[in-house]
Amino acid sequence: MRRRILVINPSPSEVPTGLLADRAQRIAGKRAEVVAVAALHDIPMLRSSDDHNCAGLEVVRLITANPTFDAVIIGAFGDPGLGEAQGVAPMPVFGLGQSGLSRAAEGGRPFAIVMPGETTRVTVERAVARAGLGCQVVALHLLDVPAAHPDKGQAAFLKAAMDVLPGCIEAGAEAVLFGGAAFAGIEALIGGDHAAAIVDGLTSAMRCALEDLSLRQG
Repeated sequence: MRRRILVINPSPSEVPTGLLADRAQRIAGKRAEVVAVAALHDIPMLRSSDDHNCAGLEVVRLITANPTFDAVIIGAFGDPGLGEAQGVAPMPVFGLGQSGLSRAAEGGRPFAIVMPGETTRVTVERAVARAGLGCQVVALHLLDVPAAHPDKGQAAFLKAAMDVLPGCIEAGAEAVLFGGAAFAGIEALIGGDHAAAIVDGLTSAMRCALEDLSLRQG
């Protein structure tokens, strides 16, 4: 039986849910079916702790309402509701932030983080502190690229990513994490022929989910 992965967009006004679904399905290929759902709240952007708490409650509600999936991905770098969801969900739950940071920091290597917009700074700083990886972050670039409709401007996102990549490498990064849903699946577009490993949050979370499913299948 084909496994199913639920991708939850906890901030649908920032990044189209269809973008997450499309990128996640490309990563999964024939190994799993991806279904994406959007949170039902009216918060335009997840900035404050209250915003993340509200989104987290919605994430837990959506997981509870969809108990038959084999794995869940929380589609935002701040991973709203991740801890709570992992405590109650009947399936494994992965977040873009936790998965991306863990992969970028593998082996203790120095890495850089690239995010869209100054408004994501607090989210990034909280995620890095929570993971205890501050000593490995050698650069943080907050790009001036609108995050509202990345599916309509993938070329702009890719160009911005490529423009900032040399600076990350010059800063000593051995890996560059393109975080957040706006960069979903972008590591496949950038390619691997660079002096630093290219990592994005969605690809990292999907890899975790697919590896877990493979182990459980035996």
